[in-house]
Amino acid sequence: MAKSPPSSGILSQYEKSRDSYIAFTKAMKQLIQDLLASEEIDVLTVEARTKTRKSLAEKFQREDKIGKYSNLSDMTDITGIRIIAFLREDCERICAMIRQNFDVDEFNSIDKSTPSEVDRFGYSSHHIVASLGDFRSTLPEFNRFAELKAEFQVRTVLQHAWAVLDWKFRYKTTKEAPAEVRRKLFRISAFLEGADENFSEVYDEVIKLRAEYDDKVKAGDFDIAINADSLGSFLRESPVVNRLHQTFLCDGFCDLELTSESISRLLDNLTIFEIFRLDELENRLKEPMVDISRFSAALSAEFSKRYSLMLPLPMSKTGAVRMVLLSTLPEQELERIAPKVLSEGGAAIYRDVMNHLKSS
Repeated sequence: MAKSPPSSGILSQYEKSRDSYIAFTKAMKQLIQDLLASEEIDVLTVEARTKTRKSLAEKFQREDKIGKYSNLSDMTDITGIRIIAFLREDCERICAMIRQNFDVDEFNSIDKSTPSEVDRFGYSSHHIVASLGDFRSTLPEFNRFAELKAEFQVRTVLQHAWAVLDWKFRYKTTKEAPAEVRRKLFRISAFLEGADENFSEVYDEVIKLRAEYDDKVKAGDFDIAINADSLGSFLRESPVVNRLHQTFLCDGFCDLELTSESISRLLDNLTIFEIFRLDELENRLKEPMVDISRFSAALSAEFSKRYSLMLPLPMSKTGAVRMVLLSTLPEQELERIAPKVLSEGGAAIYRDVMNHLKSS
């Protein structure tokens, strides 16, 4: 009587364990997302999948896999987690995070981010096989997964772009590719790898510029053209902005977090105010036509009265700057600009408060 191939026994084990693997995949995806948030690492996406029975059976038929597996536990990629990052530096941080938080199976892990053969096209990703580890496996929510492993793939957006198109080519080396397409494939591969390097260089330059802006603003040097980064530094570090914002908070407003969206909106508004440099902005903020303390108290009271608000109104630094800039305008300019930078209701309230203060 002929023996059944080992693959049939593994498939039988898989059928019994599939529900556990599906739950494991879901738990690992959530855990990775939580860890990324804790480490403040932004990524494009986290993908997760559990191999299907069909996919598993097809793997056994591959020439390089025949006879490799004797038990289901030999399969290290039934649960797969793919993390698509923006930069190569992010990939390094993510790999370090995985190694710090999981028990890594070094024998089955491989760094495919840089091909060892010079005649290979494209590049792939970091592949790390890992289990939960001794500590996490003792936790109630994870202890049933103690013996399971997951394969983590970590790659940049551009590495992923090559990977998702790679199946259309199926050429791994120059020997496999027709001469007619070989040159183009090399060019695409070199372009993607170079672009990854360039993005990292640009990111490094952005970080350097932001630090320089912070230092200059702290030193009182506002001779800087306004852009999103320089404006962000000004809003965070300028004593004038902090003092004006604090005035609003003391008069009944509550703090609203500074975000990239609020900075972008103020950046657009500054064009309407015809302010293009930080020194121009600094000087304008020092020239309000009304007492800002009286104005902020009156504004808070008017909003609360009109809308019967029981909770404090939010006021971000961008909002405080916008309000103070409007107060520097002559009446005709205020009528023209206020509707462009405030909502219709907000502009009406602003005009009423200003008129009341000027007449009192």
